[in-house]
Amino acid sequence: MKKLILAAAVLLSSAAGAQCLQKGNFSISISGEGGYYNTSLSTVFFGLEVTAKDTAAAVFLPITAEFMLTDRFAVGLMYKSGRYLSDKDDETNQTSAFALTASYHLLVNDKNDLMGRVGFGSSLIDQQDTGTPKAELRASGPMF
Repeated sequence: MKKLILAAAVLLSSAAGAQCLQKGNFSISISGEGGYYNTSLSTVFFGLEVTAKDTAAAVFLPITAEFMLTDRFAVGLMYKSGRYLSDKDDETNQTSAFALTASYHLLVNDKNDLMGRVGFGSSLIDQQDTGTPKAELRASGPMF
């Protein structure tokens, strides 16, 4: 019975996804993004080269609301919240962004939607290091 319900949900969701990409329709999407980063920063200080290395994973949750102006072109709003998970226990990094978006759906069929999106908005980064010495950084600015 569980397999039947799961199969019905998959079939209905793919059909509903294809139908929402029509002129005049409104859609809301929630997705997840992630990545893994290795960073290295080298600084020369009084003739000595100091290198700091760090690794971090990033997890983002974008929420998008779009209105379809045509069957392929849409305008909307996007809120994106994220966190960088550093290998240092005493460091937290959070980021958020809000943007007006325009998207063009290149390939639309019953199961897939390949699109390009441009956004104009604002972003905020908050970094806190509770180790010794303590440090806090907050930065905001335009986003493209």
